Amino acid sequence: MASTTQISVQPTNDPNMKAYNTRFEMASAPESGSRGNSDELGEFGRLILNIRGVAQVHVCAYVMLVTKAPLFEWNEIDPDIEKLLRMFAISQRQLEGANEASAISRV
Repeated sequence: MASTTQISVQPTNDPNMKAYNTRFEMASAPESGSRGNSDELGEFGRLILNIRGVAQVHVCAYVMLVTKAPLFEWNEIDPDIEKLLRMFAISQRQLEGANEASAISRV
């Protein structure tokens, strides 16, 4: 399970936007999308955008900005975002472990 030191949530000046900061890379290059226009997003960004109430997402290596629709509350959206981030953190650690094991076996 991802620890709280791996993921932090930061409010912004816009009450409909939050920044999710991580110690793991969420994207290799910046990507953005909104409902109905998600062509630039990778699979992870699309999963976030599919959460009911999320209107827009911008994903960078260690920061993700999420904008919600004004009529939704963060308590409706945050649990799903945090669940996806924890799952992503676990998969990243497993990939890193597999890569390290592969590198060791080649030595």
